Amino acid sequence: MVAQWLGSRTLCSYGKEILAGTDLTGVAATVLTKTGWALTPDAHIGKIVEITSGTAQGYRALITDNDATTVTCADASFVTEGVVVGDDCDIWIFGEKPAVVNNWFGVIQPTEPTEKNNLIDIRGIGFDRNIALLMPGKKDVGATVEIFPQTAAMFEFVLGKKTGAGTVADPYVYAETERIPSMTIVSVARGPANNAFVREFLGCKVNEATISSREYEPLRVRMTMAIKDVQKGSTVPSVSTNTTNPFMFAQTKVTMNDVDYIAKNWNLTMRNGLIKDWHESGDGSRVPLHISEGERYYELSGEITPSDTTLWDLMNNATKFDTATLLITRGANDKVTITLSECWLEDAPVRLPDSDVVREKFTLRARSCSVSEVVSA
Repeated sequence: MVAQWLGSRTLCSYGKEILAGTDLTGVAATVLTKTGWALTPDAHIGKIVEITSGTAQGYRALITDNDATTVTCADASFVTEGVVVGDDCDIWIFGEKPAVVNNWFGVIQPTEPTEKNNLIDIRGIGFDRNIALLMPGKKDVGATVEIFPQTAAMFEFVLGKKTGAGTVADPYVYAETERIPSMTIVSVARGPANNAFVREFLGCKVNEATISSREYEPLRVRMTMAIKDVQKGSTVPSVSTNTTNPFMFAQTKVTMNDVDYIAKNWNLTMRNGLIKDWHESGDGSRVPLHISEGERYYELSGEITPSDTTLWDLMNNATKFDTATLLITRGANDKVTITLSECWLEDAPVRLPDSDVVREKFTLRARSCSVSEVVSA
């Protein structure tokens, strides 16, 4: 009997693609120094440095030059922004595996990768009806990952930036930025004898994330990834299991235009419009050089039990309203608030059943989004 890989023995973990620099030893207007760095000169030109502690936490700048121990960002204002010696920073290393890939995704559901060589058929005069030559084209890699979320951590990769400490006084705040970070995902298939097939997906960026809530079910997050490349790995990550209960339908509350509604279900879709850029590289590479951010898009849809005509009136009169809020409360100091700003209703038809409760479906679009998370007192 042949031992087979089994789904119940699979594993997926992720790591943000960063090179961490703790305790900066020098700060100037456009230059950061870390004595312990061993950077490859010029290897990080065009990448991003992000301050990850202190009063300037979240500040980012584009690297224009680097040597072994310094990075230079010509248009930066580190001193003005409040960066000081002892602060920490990250250098984004898109498409490179970080030192550790052991972050827990959430309660992960089936993961569906796509890995294509996009073969090119070459035919020509003088050959018969068969293909004359076959050549590999673009290597195009993607994946869909679905989880029951236990934290809001994935919003950093959807919106772009995470700041704060997760407390009531200083909650985690996930905010929009022009550039979103990338991650490496390690996928492991294991058999009864613990033999492992390890794949490392490099340069993963979230193109679309859909958060959905249904009656009496855990919330679900389905993420579609644009990915630079995939390679075979040799090491199974050591990942600590999180046994926190996922967020549930009954813990959510929907508020639109400052009015609370009884929701039967809702879906929040967030898109980054990612664009894969293939460029002449001179080295025969078939993977994209960049995955660039395109047009953002936010849409909230669902079904409510209305008690008045407020929502319908907003739609019928094409009236903009300030915010729609999704509040998810798992405990007094354990909550996530998703805020959509500058909202317009696409539709809000009211269904009239013969003997059932009246239902109103709705779809709204928003201009921007932010998320706040409290995980401790």
